[in-house]
This record gives sequence, C-alpha cells and structure tokens, in this order.
Amino acid sequence: MMLYDTKWQLFVVKYVVLCKLYLFLGIRPPFSEKPFVKVITKCGPVILLITAVAMDLVDKHSQSTHDITRELILLSGLVFSMIGDACLVYPSWFLLGLLSFAVTQVIYTALFEGGPHLFLDADRSSITAAATIGTISLTFYLGLVSNMSRVTKPLAFLYCCLISVMLWSAVVKVQRETNDWTIFGAVGAGFFYMSDLLLATDKWGVRIPLAQYLILGTYYTAQLFIVVAVLSPTH
Repeated sequence: MMLYDTKWQLFVVKYVVLCKLYLFLGIRPPFSEKPFVKVITKCGPVILLITAVAMDLVDKHSQSTHDITRELILLSGLVFSMIGDACLVYPSWFLLGLLSFAVTQVIYTALFEGGPHLFLDADRSSITAAATIGTISLTFYLGLVSNMSRVTKPLAFLYCCLISVMLWSAVVKVQRETNDWTIFGAVGAGFFYMSDLLLATDKWGVRIPLAQYLILGTYYTAQLFIVVAVLSPTH
C-alpha cells in the first residue's frame, strides 16, 4: 500500500469515518445501550486495518520473508487489539480485555524488534529514554494503585511494564535507524501509551472530561500510525 496514492487516501478517509461513527454514535444513547452494536462500531476501525494489512500481505507474494513476517506480526497484534476492544465494552470482561492488550504490547514490542538485546546493547540515549518512560509509568501506577482491586493490581503492573517496554522499543528503533517507518511507529506507540494513561487515570484516578473521545481518539490514531509504519514503502 503506497502512502500517498489515491488508494491510500481513500483508505484513510474510510478509517476516519469509522472512527467518527463510534465516537459520535457508538458511545451515545441509544447505541451505547446496545452492547452488540457498540462492539461492532468500536471494532470497526481496527477491522478495517486488519483487512488492509491482510490485503497488502496477499499483494506481497514476491516480497522478502522479512517483510511478510513483519506484517504477520502486525496482523496478530491487531487481532488481539480487536479482542481487547470488544472485551472492554463489557465491564465484567475488563481483565480479559487487559490481558488481550497485554499480548498486543508483547507483539508490538516484537514488531519494533525489541527484546532482551535492547538491555544488553543499551547506550546513553536509550538508557535515558528507558528511565524517562519508566519514571512516568511508575508514577502513574503508584498514584492509581490504591484504587485498584487486589486482582487488578498485579495485572495492571504487568501491563504497565509491557506497554513501557513497547514504547521504549519504538523510541530506541528511531534512535538507531531514523526513517519514515520508525518515526511513524514511534508516534503510534506514543499515542497508544497516551491512550492507556488516559484510560487508567479516568478509571482509577480522576474523571477526565470527554474521556471516551480522548481515549479512543488517541488509540485509533495509534493503530493507524503503527499500520502506516509497517506498510510504508520506505520500510
């Protein structure tokens, strides 16, 4: 998929329309009172991304195994994201949704080529990035943990660690290899991180005005940027 051709522009328009469909209809009565309709409209944008990645994967029969592997990794991350989206519609399924997104963070860390080697090969800039992200994450967790249930506390801490490593992997990727795909990926990771900070603050801290718009707006933006990063012709 080319970033700047008509096909890509039309795809972005469709994506934005589906995002607005949920943000302006799915979270408002009467649609918000119908879980099935809410699940469909909420998952719609990610389903479109899954379709786009799958179609692009089919078009790349003759491409290298590395390219195809990266798209397969992305596809699996989007599928677990979609499962998480659906679970979070139902309050009683929150922990299942949290676990689904935890798997997504592990997958996206692999997408950004993160892993134990990042710790072994860390230089001053990557250590600074890790310390900054870790401090922000730990500050938020410690500020909100008192309002979590006993079961949620360890799972939330695990998720906090996973998404922090995911963001750090994306940042380190930019530091070591600066191009369109690494920059788009880091921006997407940043929006994903921001979305979850907003969600956690609204759920366990203070109520945020227009929280759903901010949380889902940053989340949908994150997924789009990550998909663009992998489908970028410069990648």
